[in-house]
This record gives sequence, C-alpha cells and structure tokens, in this order.
Amino acid sequence: MLIPAGYRRLLTTGVTLAALAVTGNGNLAADEITEILVTSRKKEEALLEVPVAITAFTSGFIEQAGIRNLYDIAELTPGLSFFNAQGEFLSVPVIRGVAPTDIFGENNAAIFVDGVYVSGREGLNFSQLDLERIEVVKGPQSALYGRNAFSGAINYITKLPSEVFEAKGDVTYGNDGRQGGQFSVSGPLLGDSLRGRIATLYDSFDGSYGNPLGGQDIGGYTYRSTQGSLHWQPAETLSVIGSVYYSNDDIDDAATTALAANCEDRIDNNLAVSRRLNVCGSLLTLDQQASQLRSIGTPSALASADALADESIRKIAGATGENRELVRAHLTIDWDLGFGTITSLTGYSDTKQSALVDGNRNVGDLLPFVFCTNGPGGICPGPVPRAFLETGLLQIEWEDTTEEISQELRFTSLQDQRLRYSVGAYFYDVQADDGDGGVEATAPAPGLNQPFGPFVGPGISIGDGAFRPWFRPGGDLDPLQRPVEERDTSSWSVFASGEFDITERLTFDAQIRYGEEDKDVTGYAWDEVNLASSQFDSSVQCTEPAPVIESDQPCTAKDTFDALTGRVGLKFKVSDNSMLYTSLAKGEKSGGFDIEAVTTKPVTTEAGETIAGGDAITVLPFDNETIVAAEIGMKGTSADGRLVLDVSLYRFNWDDIVVPEVFEKDPVSEAEYTQPESFNRNVGDATVIGWEIDATYQISDQWRMRLSGSHTDATWDDGARQGSFVTFPSFRPSDCQGQTVTGSAAETACQAASGSIAGNTMLRQPEWQGSFSLAFNTDISSGWNLFAGTDISYQSKVYVGNDNQSYLPGHSYTNLRLGVESSRYTIELWGRNVFNDDAPIAAYRDVFFTNTHDVYQQNPPSSVSEDFFPFRYTVSHPQLRTYGITGRVRFGAAEK
Repeated sequence: MLIPAGYRRLLTTGVTLAALAVTGNGNLAADEITEILVTSRKKEEALLEVPVAITAFTSGFIEQAGIRNLYDIAELTPGLSFFNAQGEFLSVPVIRGVAPTDIFGENNAAIFVDGVYVSGREGLNFSQLDLERIEVVKGPQSALYGRNAFSGAINYITKLPSEVFEAKGDVTYGNDGRQGGQFSVSGPLLGDSLRGRIATLYDSFDGSYGNPLGGQDIGGYTYRSTQGSLHWQPAETLSVIGSVYYSNDDIDDAATTALAANCEDRIDNNLAVSRRLNVCGSLLTLDQQASQLRSIGTPSALASADALADESIRKIAGATGENRELVRAHLTIDWDLGFGTITSLTGYSDTKQSALVDGNRNVGDLLPFVFCTNGPGGICPGPVPRAFLETGLLQIEWEDTTEEISQELRFTSLQDQRLRYSVGAYFYDVQADDGDGGVEATAPAPGLNQPFGPFVGPGISIGDGAFRPWFRPGGDLDPLQRPVEERDTSSWSVFASGEFDITERLTFDAQIRYGEEDKDVTGYAWDEVNLASSQFDSSVQCTEPAPVIESDQPCTAKDTFDALTGRVGLKFKVSDNSMLYTSLAKGEKSGGFDIEAVTTKPVTTEAGETIAGGDAITVLPFDNETIVAAEIGMKGTSADGRLVLDVSLYRFNWDDIVVPEVFEKDPVSEAEYTQPESFNRNVGDATVIGWEIDATYQISDQWRMRLSGSHTDATWDDGARQGSFVTFPSFRPSDCQGQTVTGSAAETACQAASGSIAGNTMLRQPEWQGSFSLAFNTDISSGWNLFAGTDISYQSKVYVGNDNQSYLPGHSYTNLRLGVESSRYTIELWGRNVFNDDAPIAAYRDVFFTNTHDVYQQNPPSSVSEDFFPFRYTVSHPQLRTYGITGRVRFGAAEK
C-alpha cells in the first residue's frame, strides 16, 4: 500500500508512541495529562473509560487551537472530514468514510447541541460560542442517539453557569478585515439556588478573495451571536437548566469557480453531435484555472484569468451571499429519586436562510446566450444569423426554514451498581419549507422575435420558454414568496441501554432502540403566467405514485418507516490505566421521497407529428439504508500518565446506499427532460475498513505533543450500479460503445449492463488523514508565561463522484501561535494556513445555466439540444493565509 511520504513520518511517530504505551516507559517523569470527562453516552464518564472511539476537545484546547468551525474540528480529528460545497447551504460532515452521497438530503453524521439534535443544513456550521467541550463520537450510534447518528455524532456542550463570579473577554484583529470579539459573564443570581451565564460574540472577516465586479469581497462573513443560560437548583435532588442561543449571520457569496465538462463525450450516432458529461482529473486551483483560461485567449476568458491570477473571483454586484438566522433552546430537568434519576430534555431549533448567489461562478457578467437575430414569428431557420448575448445571472433563494422540536424522557439507574441501565422514550418533529428559487439576468432580453436557442424544429425554441422569464424584473420567482416544497417528519422511539460488570475487569454493554418515522413531502407548482395568482398551475400533473400520493395539486406523498437498531460490546481492563474493547452495532437510516418539478421536451414522432412537452411534479420513493459495524480498540496511558493513546480498527457493511442519479429522461415515461434532473435511488452496497490513532505525549514540563492519524478504505461492492453513468462511454461495456442512446432494443440491453461502480472508491472521503500538534509553555517572569505552538494537518485526495474521474487534490495546513500570558491577561500572535495552501476543498457536478457549451465564445454562436444546460463542476476554494493578534482578559474564577 502506497503511503504519502509526509504521512509516513506521522505514522512512524505514532507507532513509536504506541510502543511506549504498551511498555509504560519508566524513565518518563510523573507529570499527568489532565483527564477529560465526556457525556457521549448521556452520562458523565472519563474519556478513557468509554468503550467507544471518541475525539474530545476541551475549552482550553478549543481556545489554544483556534477552533471556530467544523473545518477546524475535522482537521484535528482522525476519521472526520468536512465539506461545504456552496457557502453554508450544504454542510456535510463525514465520519469514517460513510459519506452521504446526496448533499441536499439528510446527513449521515448527526449534530447535537447540549444533547438536542439539529438538522437544519444551513445552520450546522454555526458560530461556536462559549463551549465547554466538543465530542466527536465515531461509528453507528443509532441505538443511543436515534437513526440520525448513522455513522456517528458530533456533540457541542456549552458552558454551564458557574457557582462563583467569573468573566472573560477577548478582542481579535487580523488581515483581510478580520476583527471581532466575545465576552461572557457568569455567577450566582439568587444565592446558591439560581445561577446565570450570558455570552455574546461578534466575528467579521472580509474574505480571502477580491471581486473586480462588485463592492463585496468573496468568502467572508459577519456573525452576531448571543447565548444565555440559567441553572436553577431549588433542592439537592432537583436541577433545571435552560439555555437560548441566537445568531444573525451575513455570509458572503462563496469562493466558487466553474470548470466546464472536459470528458465523457456522449455521442449520439444518429445526430452526430456530442455532449460532454463530466470533468476528469484533479480539480484546479485559481492559478491553474487562470493558466487554462489564458490558453483559450478570448476576451471573456482573459477577463476571468486576470481576476483569478490576482486571487479574485468575478461575482456580480448583487450576489451578496446568504443571510442566516438561528434560534436554539433547550430545557433539561434532572430529578434524583435516590434509586436513580429521571431526565427530561426538551429541545427547539429554528433555522432560516435566504440567499443571493452568482449563478455564473467566476464567469461574472459575461455568460453567453445564443439567440436568433431575426426570427419572425419565433422561427429561426438555419441561414438566419445568430448572436451571443452576455449577462450575469443572479440566483435568488427566498427564505428556507427548518423548525424542530424534540422531547426525551429518560430514567437512569444508580451508576455505582454492578448493573447499570437506562430506559426512555423520544419524540421528534421537523417541518422544513423550501422557498422559491429562481434566476434574474442582469442584461436586457432580446426582442420577442429574437428567440433563444436551441432550436429543435420550425417555430420551436426550447430556450425561449426556459430563459426569457429570467430577463424580466425579479426573474422567474414567485412574487408572493410561496413555498415550492414542504417536508414534515414526525418520529417516536423507545430505547434502553445497560452495562453489567461480569468481573472486576470485564464489562458487557448493550443498547437497543425501536422507532417509527412518518414522512410527508409536498410539492407545489404555482401559476407562472399570472405570477400574482394564488392558483396552482392546472397543467402541472403529479406523476409516479409513491406509497400514498394525492394526484391533484399540491402533490403529496407520505409513508411510515420503522427501524430496530442496537449495539453490544465488551470492555476488558488490561490494567488500571489501559483497556481493550470490542463492539458490534447496527444502524439504520429511513428512506423517503425525492420530489422534483420537471419539464419534458417536445417529441417528433416517426410520422412527423410534434407532441408538446410539459411540466410535472415527479415523486420517487427510496428505501432505508442499513449499516453493520464491527470495531475493536484500545485506550490507555503509560504508567506515569504522560502518554495517552487511543487506537481503533473497524469494518462497516453498508447496504442499500441512496445515491442521487442524474437523469436526462424521465425514469418512468422515458420522456426527455429539457434539463437533467436528479432523483435519489438505492444503488448498491459498500464495505468500509479503517483504523485510527490518537496520541498525546507530555514530553516535559514545557513541551506537549499530539499526533492523530487515520486510514479509510471505502469501496463499492459487486453489483453497485449508478444509472446516471449509463451514458458515460467509460462506464459502457466495450460491445456497447457503438450503440446510440435513442432507445433501440440493443441500447436498452446496454443500459442495463452499463453504469457499474463496483470496486470504485466512495465519494467525498479521504483515504489518509493526519494531524500533528506541538505546544510549548514556560515561565519568563513573575506571574507571566511564554507560550508557542503549531498545528499541522494533512488530508489526501478526495474523489468528488463515485465515477472516480475527478478529485480534490490533497492539502495540508499549518497554523502557528506565539504569545505571553498571566493569570488574567493573554496577548497572542497567530497565523492560519501560513503556507497558503490553495487546493480546492469541495466540488459538485451541476450545469451552466445557458444554451451553449461554448462558455468563453471560442466559435461562432451555435445552439443545439445537446448545448442546453451544459455540464460543469462548481468548485469551492479555501480560506487563504490569515494572521493577526488576539488579546484576552479574565476575571474572578476565570483567571488561570
């Protein structure tokens, strides 16, 4: 197996540390590393006593490493990666290679804040404020947390009100407009029975990239967050904790560029035309894209190249990005009965987001449309001249909302008994409404007798009906801002978990959960001719009945999904300071419905008759996914406590994986779409095998080192087939290469044999990850310390799709810090990504919103059906080098 050179050095150090842990080197000094307490199993335990793979970060480490978001957490956590393909729209944490292939659907890794599950995708990578701890729990945790924790969970635990007064504040200034600060104060309010805490944060960053077209920079943000909590304890046996979090955030348009499809040229032999379907190879940095565009040499290509070479991205002025509003609250009541504790946990979350995004990515205001310069009556015969119209496209997203409520009731037995157990029930409801999304062009439309291509027959212009609404004020959006899709999920479950000490050294544990989930999905199609009308478009039909569907508008499908999940494990205490564990777990993720508003093209029959295309709302169901996971691990410390080691090995069997497949034809009627549409389907199984290591070593009183690493092999099993690849030449058997894609019997057989992804690596997960941290601290004068440190992280290349044809190159980030501190004051100089690694960090396949693949106008204007919405990759770029200074002050019990 080929291991990257930089990673080999990290791994060699890790093996050496593992050997030290086993031998318990007696020459090390007796300094002990602080023990971390976690609540990952819904009770307080020492991290090294929990028979589950967990990476935990304390508040001190969060501050020291400058952890502010999920990117930072992933860089320092073995087995966790994070992708955000478009601003904060599509946050995707991936644990142990179990990547959700549908970035628009539910994640496989669950996010919890103070024990409350939150699912609103736009709010998962939130402004982190006043945290006590972050816990990353790996492997299926469905039995403990519910089906949402299909591959694991990330828990954020906020700080509780303190028993005595404490206060803390900091201020930060840096390059590219980085500025901000936060302040917290906590202490008793009414004697010992009521304590309170409040924290507030302002964090602003202009972004790493300039913009020659608008006043706004690219990739920046402004977070305004406040969090308050109360802890009421009227008696020793009763505790009530309530907390509210609010944040209003402005997030700039993301640092995204577009790469035109360059491979998998689908050829229809009947028409002798082509359509490139994919991007192959390493996805390019800005400099590489600039070089490529310069070789094209057209004015629009050179305009984009000049901007990219200057670390700028051409975004139209109206593309100001996203506005996000988050409200989260929880109420936790613990009642000690003497023989156990009853816990009630009530949660609420509300996520709202709207957006103005540049649909052209880096093309700016120069995206070409082909139109007929003189087409009386809407006819554009062959000899009539065609021309390019250049425009910017503003993608407008009316407000999307996700509102969630949850209630858990749990009884936990006394924890000092040989048998310890917990039983409970859980209810959860989420209502997600998608606002209308549309496009508004920045240029005026051509005359009514100058239709948009492509032209598919006398008097028939596909493009005119699709594009012309974009060129009116407000574009094609519903002025009444009515929802286009609503999803309601209501679920309940009962669960139990227990531990039994078989001997003083051997413990058996088990968890089980049964739940049912009701899912409703509704799609709307409003009258687009009379935009102010409150009526539905009567010409739009509901197609492909799901288990229960209403055929008249609104189109509604509903079904119930149930799941039985569980986990069993053994823990063996090898010594007082080390243990071995093993477990077998089953997770399940419920199925659902995919709903899309579609438009089919007109069809010309063999007799020459033209059948008009039409609009419809198509609903397709998909089934549950399941995962079975086996794991063994070791946790422990050296004899003197200076070395802490956590090692685990695992194997997952993942079945009935849901994948969004891109269809150019309706999967039921086979009518051809005007633009490709994506539907979720269960396409096959996969096997995931991997290992992780996490080690901390106190070298001396002044020096501490942390090393982590992981290897993940996630591979599609035999029989896995992605139907959207049947038109990719590389995914067609050799005897099918000459077949057309127009529906012959031979072609039908070829489609059934094409699209295999067996043996391919699963998308969106790195094979190798590693991190190295080194911290130094020493006294320099009375009451003052000098500290310094570095965090280095590495991630190998990541395939963007299951085709394994395009990939994000590997990257490594180096962060540095240097400062002085006393018990009350801290002054710190810091730098992040100091070597300016600019490798792309996320990507997804979509389309240019135009009618020509000749985006940079290299040839005379032409538009045929295969040019309609040409494929591209949208590529996201990282935050570049940042540096600055932070000052902190502490009062009361917050002093060190």
